[in-house]
Amino acid sequence: MVRIRLFPTVAMKWLVKRLAHFHALHPSINVQVTIANDLVDVMAEEVDFTIQIPAIAKPGVRYETLFPIELLPVCSPAEFGKHPPIHDPRDLLDHTLLHSMKRPHDWRIWFEAANVIPGSFREELSFGNSSLAYQAAIDGLGVAMAHLELIQDDLDGGRLLALHPLVVRSADSYRLVGRESEIGRPEIAAFRNWVLSEAEIT
Repeated sequence: MVRIRLFPTVAMKWLVKRLAHFHALHPSINVQVTIANDLVDVMAEEVDFTIQIPAIAKPGVRYETLFPIELLPVCSPAEFGKHPPIHDPRDLLDHTLLHSMKRPHDWRIWFEAANVIPGSFREELSFGNSSLAYQAAIDGLGVAMAHLELIQDDLDGGRLLALHPLVVRSADSYRLVGRESEIGRPEIAAFRNWVLSEAEIT
């Protein structure tokens, strides 16, 4: 069995939709996916992997970059149609901005990269995690600051649109995190190699 514990947004928007591919390749390997609300400690918990942004590297833990965090403001087609096209990033301040409480600095990072220093945000709508903020954007409640890799399917499917074309790459990346000592187990190696290939890591 391979046990992976991760934040709800990464599970729902990136991993789960890909698991059918892994199961087709390795039908005999059972995979257990559970959700965490805080950073996962693979050395202390009964888990083989997580996907997260590590705070501090720990001895005995393997960190492998999957994909960078690229920030993009997105909204539903209905919300997009309510307003004239946005050319000046400052115009976003006139919209309802949807905030993820797990990623409190993403809006400010994007605005600073756009050379906009907002005084304070109107935080009418804040959500416990990013997946809730993305769903609120899909439902037309406002504009979410999204991680591009996590909402690419929503963009491709037309459920979300980029309200401004600026994509800002943050200093953070999502990483596959697991114990060094377990890398030789066949099921662990198979899952690791599959995840890295899904993220197009060579």
